[in-house]
Amino acid sequence: WGKAHLQKKKKKKMSASCSEAHNTAPCTEPTSRRLSSTGSFSLLSYNLYIQPPGIKNNGNAYKDARLRLFVDEYLSRFDIVCLQEVWRSVLPFDNRQETLIKQAISKGFLYHARPGPPNVFRLKFIDGGLITLSRHPIVSHEWHPFDHGGIAIERFVTNGILYTKIQIGETFVHIFNTHLQSDQLTYHRVEGIGKSSRQLQMAELLSLIVKHTSQDLYPVFVLGDLNIEALDNSVHPPTTTAEYGELLAYLGARDLAAEANAGRPPVTIGDSYVNENGERTPVDMVMTGPDDWCAMQCLDYILLLNRPEPTVTEGSESNGENLHSVSIHDVTVEKFCVKSQPFSVLSDHYGISAVLEVQNSQS
Repeated sequence: WGKAHLQKKKKKKMSASCSEAHNTAPCTEPTSRRLSSTGSFSLLSYNLYIQPPGIKNNGNAYKDARLRLFVDEYLSRFDIVCLQEVWRSVLPFDNRQETLIKQAISKGFLYHARPGPPNVFRLKFIDGGLITLSRHPIVSHEWHPFDHGGIAIERFVTNGILYTKIQIGETFVHIFNTHLQSDQLTYHRVEGIGKSSRQLQMAELLSLIVKHTSQDLYPVFVLGDLNIEALDNSVHPPTTTAEYGELLAYLGARDLAAEANAGRPPVTIGDSYVNENGERTPVDMVMTGPDDWCAMQCLDYILLLNRPEPTVTEGSESNGENLHSVSIHDVTVEKFCVKSQPFSVLSDHYGISAVLEVQNSQS
């Protein structure tokens, strides 16, 4: 929501390395796969960018068309889908979340979790925009709105963390779906303001993780649009940023998409290509705002937290809780390309998916 709001007020002059000349870029779409074993599941994290009514990006946002295409063409590929920016406002006719949930049920996603409605008495007019859809039973969940609820335009949005505990066969996984403070909305990216807000939100995230996971050893995933820029493109070749390193160290986490990409976080927003004239060109200029054209940045993650080995001292007995190992069969950047539409991708972000298998370490 805030991205479109800000872009109405300001158009960033593109760098000389990013041409506005736009051809239809090759958009190759990987084929996600699902495993049939009892402990396996396919997981998607995706910022779908469905703004509230009346908020648009570059003219027409094609919200209903994009939502319909996502459900009809892509949803069935996955078992657990964690979405960001599927906003619900206080407007009585804003029913896109309900439409999505009903359509997902018809596709076999019988379980879902989402934030509560926005609280206008706290000057919150938009909910957290998070939805977790699952084919597997959600046995418990919690919506935690951030105490540090955002700055600039995001102070009117109920950002937070959507926690779910999901049963996969005979075991469970903990999933924390979240959307942290953006830099784009912080007074024209004043140095440090967005990061300071994210640090406070990260402390709340870690506290919630401890609350829900300290009594077991099931796998823990943190995913979503964390608004932490992973790539430092000011140097060549690009390196990772300090804030990205701090994220992994603070949570004690592995970045599954980076591991699958030779250690380099993949581009999830502002993708570009070199056209036939040798000019670097945005892949998308319909969903993506000018601020992010050719940004070649990573903001989206599936993180797997490192869990401690269970400790059993001599003469004591285990409580029966064993470490549950995760086998990673496939991690994919999901571009969600479309054809024969006035837009070429479903969102300004790419998604991240993983095909995973959870097993008890003693099995």
